[in-house]
Amino acid sequence: MNNQQMAKVLFSNKLATQEQIREYWNKIDANHNIGELLRDAGILAPAMYEKVYAHMTSSAPAVQTTTEETKATPAAAVPPAAPAKKAAEEPAEIHIEGNNLYSGSSYTADVQVESISGLESTNLFAFNPVAGEENQEESVSALPRRFAMPNPGEERELAAPETVTVQTPLNLMIAFAKKYMATDIYLKNGYQIVIRSAGVLHRVSEAEINPSQLSAWLLEAAAGFIDGYKPAVGKDFSKAFSLPGVGRARLSVTWNKEVPDLAIRLISNQAIHFKELGLPEVADELFGFDSGLILLSGPAGSGKSTTLAAIGEALAENRSIFLQTVEKPIERILKNSAGIVVQKEVDLHTLSGVQGIYEALKNGANVLLFDSLETPEELFALVNAASAGMLVIAVTTGNHVAALLSKWEASVSESQKAAFKNLLAEQLRGIIVQHLVPVADGQGQILAAEVLKVNTAVSLLIRQGDFMQVSSMIATNPGIGCSLDNSLQNWLDSGYIEGVEAWQRAWDTKRFAAYRPEAKRGV
Repeated sequence: MNNQQMAKVLFSNKLATQEQIREYWNKIDANHNIGELLRDAGILAPAMYEKVYAHMTSSAPAVQTTTEETKATPAAAVPPAAPAKKAAEEPAEIHIEGNNLYSGSSYTADVQVESISGLESTNLFAFNPVAGEENQEESVSALPRRFAMPNPGEERELAAPETVTVQTPLNLMIAFAKKYMATDIYLKNGYQIVIRSAGVLHRVSEAEINPSQLSAWLLEAAAGFIDGYKPAVGKDFSKAFSLPGVGRARLSVTWNKEVPDLAIRLISNQAIHFKELGLPEVADELFGFDSGLILLSGPAGSGKSTTLAAIGEALAENRSIFLQTVEKPIERILKNSAGIVVQKEVDLHTLSGVQGIYEALKNGANVLLFDSLETPEELFALVNAASAGMLVIAVTTGNHVAALLSKWEASVSESQKAAFKNLLAEQLRGIIVQHLVPVADGQGQILAAEVLKVNTAVSLLIRQGDFMQVSSMIATNPGIGCSLDNSLQNWLDSGYIEGVEAWQRAWDTKRFAAYRPEAKRGV
């Protein structure tokens, strides 16, 4: 019995809620399918379960497949058979399906509808038969083999075109962007194609983008989703994908009514060693701990995921550890040297960030890399993991240490604030806030960072909620870190960056007031 298909039937017929299915999903075993678990829990009437089960088993004939008809699925999936009867075909411009194990309440474009006696209507989802290339016995904690990057020489890199237009396929557009060392591509209805290179936006097409072309690019990217996810109109999401010849990228989709806006972050195949990041030396001291919480922060597009990957590989290279990641989504496959590395993606290998954290604890991981921290529930779970003896490194957002700590304090309820500050003071080992700053000659970006190493005095300030004083201590006490302003000053004095870039990012803007644009114009 295919549990995914049964869950879809139960959900679409309002026989069980999404929360109820999620609650019992991890209790499925060889002797109990999802319907039986819900029936035994009193959620699903026994007679109704028998009707659904009888219909599904009677309408699942064997299907012969050809190479052209098959589509690979993650290793943990079981290939369900298509229903016997077919309804009228619907337009298939965009496949619509939810982003969870049983696809939510939205429908695919190739929905097939059958009625079951006793039910008002049942929406059964048509599946393409899967190829036999995946090992169904593979551990659920392992990545599907086809998720891995190709080895050098296995795949020829796609040649980049000289120019791009709104008719250029997505894979060629990515090749073009990589040619000019771009980090991002932005595709928005009514605008030209825009790429970001060295922190600067460049319009690279003459014509404006239209909705039909956005849909075509979205479908092209969706073909590279490892989990077979099909975009749903109106549902924003962020996912990694891979296209032949150009490697991996991360796609973020924001819907404007029925039109998708696409933001693509290019993922380099080249690993960056931790020592090559240019972080202040005090940052090295943070990763000698066996347990505790380290926060890695910065504004959007500041290279946090790249730094996290470099940290993970450095830890696995130098220490015999069991390292697990929880990512949204996985961007780059980490190298496994001295340690064991298991990477999990939310909605692909684990149901939620919080569940991924507790799975890492249950599995006995020594180190957890979490990308990215978004909710107070995830933060409390990470702190609990740190208190249980795990070294936790989590990515979040924030431009300065004080702003980061204040944001998370404000995110918890008033009754939880004292407990939150006490837990954080006990488990926090350090914070890195990084900014990517364009170099003066426009040939790249350089990393400026604020680094805090927590000591007894800093822990006391955190308990008291005096976060501004924490930032002041960083600036005046080099022994506990490096301030962002000092990092910017070092790059400015070395001639790597321009003064206006330092002024825009500084904590104390008065220090760089002479470089303010108005001041330069004499205003």
